[in-house]
Amino acid sequence: MNQLDFTQATEALQPQLYSHALKFTKDEDDAKDLLQDTLIKGYGSATVLKTARISKDGFMLS
Repeated sequence: MNQLDFTQATEALQPQLYSHALKFTKDEDDAKDLLQDTLIKGYGSATVLKTARISKDGFMLS
């Protein structure tokens, strides 16, 4: 999954994720930072999962 695909896949979720982050942090700037950090980690995880080998019983193999 490239960055454009990830952005398109998560774009519709961003307002809801921001709303949750704002409720959690109670600060707009902190909520924006939290959303950005979350999306960055999500993109990294999506990249890892795409290249990971998965065993028959569902475990990720390194």
